[in-house]
Amino acid sequence: MAEEQKEVSLGDEKLDVLSVGRVLSSDKLKIPDYQRPYRWQAKDHVRVLLEDIYDAFQKEKSEYRLGTVILHHDKDSENNDLNIVDGQQRMVTLSLLCLALGEVEDDITLARHPFNHSDSQNHIKENYNYIVAWSKMIDVSDKDNFLKFVKTSCSVVVITLDELSEAFQLFDSQ
Repeated sequence: MAEEQKEVSLGDEKLDVLSVGRVLSSDKLKIPDYQRPYRWQAKDHVRVLLEDIYDAFQKEKSEYRLGTVILHHDKDSENNDLNIVDGQQRMVTLSLLCLALGEVEDDITLARHPFNHSDSQNHIKENYNYIVAWSKMIDVSDKDNFLKFVKTSCSVVVITLDELSEAFQLFDSQ
């Protein structure tokens, strides 16, 4: 399936529907210091996300939408960073899934992010191990197809705002 980008510009705001692979491979994607630690629980949040995605894969859905990600386009940063305001937990978990399925670490921006908080480090390790164990239920011949499905058929609605205060206001109102 060829990736189709759907973009709507609303003044300083931009709305995109992007594949998970495209979002995760952006070299501008960052988790800012003000974000809370990564704390998703393996047997709760991670399990549900994995089961939802795998169910969509088995049903051969052409696209599976995984919610919204709110980004702040930090034009004052050195690289015009796209800071995650909302969606960090989901995007980190999707990164771990891609890595567990065999994706190269260099292709996943968040895999290179320095998670300095001990809660983040512990949950990342626990969840990665959980995902590796969970992925063993997938037939070996399906793993590559499942990874491709996650990267190309799973998508998120990405809202990018230039003003941090607007990004926070949108996050608070959801």
